Amino acid sequence: TFRAQICLGRLLLFSIGLFWASGSVTGDLSESVRQPSAGALLETANVQPISDAALQLPDSSNPRNPRSVQSEGKPKDVMTELLHWGLQHSDPEKLKDMMDKYRDNNLTLKDVYGQEVLDALFVDESGIMKESILQISDHQNSSLADDDLEKPILHIQELVEQVDNAGNLHRMGGLEPLLEIAVGSRGLPLKAVALWTLGIAVQNNEPVQNDLLSIDGLPRLATQLPNCSASSATVSSIEHENLCKKLLFALSGLIRNNETTQAAAAVHGVFDWLLQKGIGHHSVGIAKKSMATLETVLAQNQEPALLDDAQQHHESLAKTLLGTLGDNGNGKLDFDLAEKGLLLLNRLLSVQPMLFSASAPSVKSNLAEAVRRATRLCEGNSRDGEFCRELATLGERAHSVLAANIISDEEL
Repeated sequence: TFRAQICLGRLLLFSIGLFWASGSVTGDLSESVRQPSAGALLETANVQPISDAALQLPDSSNPRNPRSVQSEGKPKDVMTELLHWGLQHSDPEKLKDMMDKYRDNNLTLKDVYGQEVLDALFVDESGIMKESILQISDHQNSSLADDDLEKPILHIQELVEQVDNAGNLHRMGGLEPLLEIAVGSRGLPLKAVALWTLGIAVQNNEPVQNDLLSIDGLPRLATQLPNCSASSATVSSIEHENLCKKLLFALSGLIRNNETTQAAAAVHGVFDWLLQKGIGHHSVGIAKKSMATLETVLAQNQEPALLDDAQQHHESLAKTLLGTLGDNGNGKLDFDLAEKGLLLLNRLLSVQPMLFSASAPSVKSNLAEAVRRATRLCEGNSRDGEFCRELATLGERAHSVLAANIISDEEL
């Protein structure tokens, strides 16, 4: 696949660097010195087929290579782990001997495999980005079928997972057509792919977020939310649900970690929709994503203005959140949904402690019963004991805030 092609090319580039380093080549490389072949690397390293277990970093006591690389801190990505795997499964002495052989014979990858194989392995990512963007820029051409546009968008999607490619997306003219497709009149599956691509590009990437904001990406995406408020039970309902999940994914990536953007999102009704429609959506996936987005944003931004209209809907809001702790009468609880519901309830109370003051006694009572039932179901389903205790703790924390709302001035 295209993704495998990109990954293999990058891995071979890593490997060639490792091969030169293991051959003890020092100093500046002159233009007359050419790179060794990948075949030499694989042959001399005595590489075995890579199993799933091999993708985990080997123990530092591996006797084959004293220069073992240990994993520290956060888990490394797959490419880094593969590089470390290569380091620990290579023989420096054999690599040095083979390095001398290939240098003496002046052989290159092209000599061994031919130009066609090199072109297939070492993808011209910039060239593919330009060509793919050129293709989707013609998306308003009615003679182009959605299938004709999906492939170049998928190519872009895979390329923008790399932060530098994502950063070049707008400069190369790709951001605007992607957004136009995402909010346009094309088929739901194609729009979902475009939204997914936008979401990947903006994830934790402030320059790309700013690029999307500069072309009014926030209001244009926000205006699509009402289309996700309900979905009829038709053949296309699954496609519609998938589209809405990708829309929330793109919006979440755009508004997280930026209080200015979050304030703008409130103005455009994003949080109102999430509170009034999203968290109670009949699609559990959309409900979970809505809760997670709200909880994350409110953890970053305690500005009460984000919840301006929440007080007006406190009864339905409480009903929805407590409903996440129910089993729908089948004795089965969605534990992930229950946890997200309790996390959001606590977060809302931390921002607006008096949010449910008008109905605090009933909410407190209903919450206590719902948490007890959810905890029993958790324990009865052989869930991890720590998780069950965490559910109970979240419930108790919210219960304490609600109890404080009931205390009269005289009692204080």
